Amino acid sequence: MVLCSHPQALLSSEANDENSHRLLNGTGLRLCLFFYHERSGPQLSQRNKCFILLCAFIVITGATILWGQHFARLVKPVSSNLAGNSDEKVIINLAVAANFKPTLKAILAAYKEKNYDNPVQFNLISGSTGALYSQIRQGAPFDLFFAADIERPFALINEQLTVDATVWVYAIGQLALVFPKLDHAIDAKPCPTTIASPAELLSLIDKNLSGSAQREYRLSIANPTTAPYGAAAMHILNSLPTSHPLKTWQLIMGKNILHSQQHLLTKHADMAILSSAMAHQASMQRFHFCKLSRQLYPKIEQAMVKINPTAYQASRQQAISTLLKFMTGDDATSILSNHNYLTTPYSHKPQ
Repeated sequence: MVLCSHPQALLSSEANDENSHRLLNGTGLRLCLFFYHERSGPQLSQRNKCFILLCAFIVITGATILWGQHFARLVKPVSSNLAGNSDEKVIINLAVAANFKPTLKAILAAYKEKNYDNPVQFNLISGSTGALYSQIRQGAPFDLFFAADIERPFALINEQLTVDATVWVYAIGQLALVFPKLDHAIDAKPCPTTIASPAELLSLIDKNLSGSAQREYRLSIANPTTAPYGAAAMHILNSLPTSHPLKTWQLIMGKNILHSQQHLLTKHADMAILSSAMAHQASMQRFHFCKLSRQLYPKIEQAMVKINPTAYQASRQQAISTLLKFMTGDDATSILSNHNYLTTPYSHKPQ
């Protein structure tokens, strides 16, 4: 009765409560019609007819607006869950072989410059390839695994711990014999462009150690059991003749190639066999890097594989795809080349 006497009340804020919802449905409209029928009889005046039409229009319009708002409130949470929060930062966990960490950091810096509006955070966890492989098998929440070999990525595929059965060889690694620079003139050009044979290796060692006090020399390599660069270095040592001077040196093994680098930096080793990619680092400018021919050791294929996610997130998978696409582009290829990696990316699938 009050509603028909005051039609503007239909659009008041009180229309959101439960009683107003009941008034704004068909029952409210029938009450208005009944009231005016009883009041005016079967023969309604033109004025009353207009009032009834206005009342009906207001009721229908108000109900439509209110139910539209109610439906929007119901749909909004669902659509938000499907679309995700665009402002939420996506975190990508990258397991990276120790030798490749500085290079990957440079690639990610270039990636962020090109994708500055993309709120992605990259967490780099580095170590030996073998140690990272063990962590992944134990359930470590990594998204991508940048290994220093191809065997461990294939092993993860066989254990069904990867998104698909494809590994991507992102770089070919190279070894170098590394030792401190000297002050005298003979140090100006210490090694050939590439050490191509054990005889050249012997000649280089004799030239750079001549005049040194007689003592036991120390050579550092990464652990060949867990580090592919260490395994390649051990292959060279095992291929040397028994009479080769390096056979008599004390062999110091680092847990990974960065650990072997520290042996050299802290003078716990006289020489080390490291990745040639380390030559660009500021801390290594006091050292010579004499590249070892790739004919002296097995090919170091550094492969990447996508790890099964613990929980699917569309924004995370999109960020991973964008990064991998960037790594095949010119910017990333240029960084790889500058860091002394061979850059002929290709993919493998298990036979």
